[in-house]
Amino acid sequence: MNRANFPMPRRTPTIPVAPEVLAWARESVGLSQEELGRKIGSAEVNVLEWERTDSTTLVTPTQLEKIADAVKRPTAALLLNEPPKNPRPPKDFRRPHRRRKSHSPDLSRAIRRARRLQRVAAEVFHELEEHAQPDLPATFSLADDTEWSARQVRHTLEVPHDIHTEWNDARVALRAWRSIIESRNILVFSADFPREEAQGFSLSDEEPNVITLSAKDPPTTRCFTLWHEFGHLLLRNTALCVMDESETDGLDDDRRTEDWCHRFAEAMLVDRDLLQSRPQTSAVASRLPGYQVDLRSLASNFKVSQHVALFRMWHLGLIPESMFREEYVRVQAEQEGAARESKKKRGGPPDPANIAVRDSGQRLARALLQAFDRGSLTHAELADYFGARLKHIENIRREAHRQ
Repeated sequence: MNRANFPMPRRTPTIPVAPEVLAWARESVGLSQEELGRKIGSAEVNVLEWERTDSTTLVTPTQLEKIADAVKRPTAALLLNEPPKNPRPPKDFRRPHRRRKSHSPDLSRAIRRARRLQRVAAEVFHELEEHAQPDLPATFSLADDTEWSARQVRHTLEVPHDIHTEWNDARVALRAWRSIIESRNILVFSADFPREEAQGFSLSDEEPNVITLSAKDPPTTRCFTLWHEFGHLLLRNTALCVMDESETDGLDDDRRTEDWCHRFAEAMLVDRDLLQSRPQTSAVASRLPGYQVDLRSLASNFKVSQHVALFRMWHLGLIPESMFREEYVRVQAEQEGAARESKKKRGGPPDPANIAVRDSGQRLARALLQAFDRGSLTHAELADYFGARLKHIENIRREAHRQ
């Protein structure tokens, strides 16, 4: 038999990947070598050997796509000659028991996305001849009184002490607070990451500055996180935080910073004089019959959570710490029950246009659309930045310009 008449089997093409790039991509999303091996679904793959080799690793196109999907990066990122020099991650201001050796894939992805949009915003603002430098009041320090600091910021931002009376609910309040902060060249994003791991982070080391909120939190919590992270920007911190102020032991430098930002946020959201003048405040402090209703009323009036109302009353000396801790636990149980009921009643899928503007913020959304209208961005680029399909662009435009 003449073997020349039979085609030789084709070799599967391979692609070289630098071991250090593979290790960087894996570690950036908090995956172990074993976890990455499982995710790409091949028992024959030994990630340890891939990363340990002294020369380039050869992978198949299918393996490359699976790795890129597992580490949430484009395949082009895996073809770099060496790992990129990324900005330093936000400083972890969480309590020690909440800290992990590495961030979860979702949180890592949220930080990368915020960095990417931060760079995109800088380029787009430059092209549109818009300012990227944050218009912040003078630098503050931990030595500054938080009540005084909040008054200074309110004055600079032209925010009246009773502004909350203009809003019907916390969703409207959140939208208005975001608009006020974004008017000062500070971008406000939202992202989907585990709320028990973090509720927000801020990036102050590049322009424009960025605040990112947890999309999983209710509006009242996001309002508080927004001003808490703004406090970090005032202190010129790049920070990662969990808003758990019930733990006050061991006030080291990091904890003092968190405490300052907590109290600053409270003072921005709940004016001291207005709170003290409310009859519900006295009813709660005295635990008069039905005071639980009065506490809910106070929180609703200021568009904050009951926890923030309790923190504010405790810090102002209106209730003792023992009462604060008792009520904190009671409110926590009450809210967990309400959250379970709310989950049962949850409706259909969220609106893609609303999600796109929520996650990128109105300021950046409008700038991206303006750059697109000028021909500086393609449809594909715009859809990529918004994380939405092309068919949703016009709905995104309407949402971005909604007052």
